[in-house]
Amino acid sequence: GFSEFPKDTAGFLELCKALKAKGHPAGFTHGHGVGDGNNYAHWLLWSHGGQMVDEKGKVTINSPETLKAIEYAQQLYKTFIPGTESWLDVNNNRA
Repeated sequence: GFSEFPKDTAGFLELCKALKAKGHPAGFTHGHGVGDGNNYAHWLLWSHGGQMVDEKGKVTINSPETLKAIEYAQQLYKTFIPGTESWLDVNNNRA
């Protein structure tokens, strides 16, 4: 069990694994939803030190930090409810 909500991405991944093992998988919008899908992608990128552009507007998405975020997303996705790839913004409100 967990006595408090995780404070980092590694702990969050462990929480999602535990929830799935108990029959209550997590789920986030991965589809073409404008709001939630983008917010989720930005959270993944920023939580691993990545960014899309730097302060001068230079595209910086191709970075080791982005790769770490993608690798984490692959692990996290395994804990999700099936079908999240086709969710739109409203779908995760019913999860």
